[in-house]
Order: sequence, then C-alpha cells, then structure tokens
Amino acid sequence: MKGNPSNKKSKKPHQNTNRTADTVGVPVASAFGCAIGLVTATGAALVFSLICLFSDDPDKLITPLAFVGSITAFLSAGFAASKKKRAALPCGLMAGGMMTVIFFIVSLCLNDSLSLNLSLPVSILIRLSLILVSVLGALVGVNTRIKKKRRH
Repeated sequence: MKGNPSNKKSKKPHQNTNRTADTVGVPVASAFGCAIGLVTATGAALVFSLICLFSDDPDKLITPLAFVGSITAFLSAGFAASKKKRAALPCGLMAGGMMTVIFFIVSLCLNDSLSLNLSLPVSILIRLSLILVSVLGALVGVNTRIKKKRRH
C-alpha cells in the first residue's frame, strides 16, 4: 500500500539548532556570564597570588588586588552575558546577582562571615557597586561589535 498516509514520514521543516545572541533567554545568558566571571576570578586570583608571593610585603597588596580581581570578574561576567543575549540591563543585573550570591557562599565557607570585616552599609555599598560594574560590562558588551572584513 504505497498510498497509505500513515506509513509516510511527515516532513517537518529543518529546525535550526544554532543559538544566536537573541534566541537564548536572560537566565541562560546570565549563567554563562557568571561562569565566565568565575573563570576570570580564578585566573585573577592565581595571577595576583603569584604577585603577592614575589613581593616584599604581600599584606599590603592583598586587599587592593582582591578588589581588582572582583571588579575584573564582575565586568567580564556582564560582558559575556550581554554577548549571549543582547539585553544589557537584565543580563548585567542577573549575572552580577549570581556572582554576588556565589561570592557570598564562598565567603561564608572560607571566613564564616559575610561582612568583609567592614561595617554593614559599606559592605552593602561594595556589593551593589560590583553589581553595577557587571551592568557596565553588559553595556560595553552590547555596544561592541565584531567587525567583519569585507570581501573585495
């Protein structure tokens, strides 16, 4: 029975599985940015620990290098998230929030404290400013484009 429609395979249009910058959701893009930020934070921690290892007085360098590493990690998290989903504010806020939660958990595990040894308003201000750095990274990520070479 060649004419039996139940035996025919239905022809579905080819579904494109390539995910471009506009097809992924904000949570997925933010999780990707958060992963990139954590890799950046780990790399910065390794480089900065080597700098402290070879310096004469590493105690003076630990706090400034930790802030520079955190700023770099949050900036790269927002940048990477906005490259996945071209929405700067939601991606930057969510990636910064995820990074802040992860930094909270790591800080709690290592120090048994979330205070950064600072007063509560200063600690909250630092964390909010890091989230704003993530938003800044997302704004930069949305506004930068990869220029394609034109064929002559």
